[in-house]
Amino acid sequence: MKILIGDILRCVRKSYGETQESFAHEIGTTQSLISKLERNEISPSIEILDKYAEHFDVPAETFLAFRNLDSEKSLLQKIRVALFKKIVYDEEKEQKETTAES
Repeated sequence: MKILIGDILRCVRKSYGETQESFAHEIGTTQSLISKLERNEISPSIEILDKYAEHFDVPAETFLAFRNLDSEKSLLQKIRVALFKKIVYDEEKEQKETTAES
């Protein structure tokens, strides 16, 4: 099974525990559009990729970086690692800023 961009979009959204409906509302689109994107029925526009990236606070390249994986299990593992690294980075950055302010 080749991973497509809709699979990546779905896994990122689910990793954050969001439903299609709540996510669609947050970014100002419809649940139907999110569903079609995540089922790979349509390709996302740059604008939609930017909305995903902004909403989940990840670089837009995240959605393209995992395209060469061959299973959803591999995709989920890579996304979890990437999210963990981002959380650690954000915490370290916040600690440095707090220390600098002291």
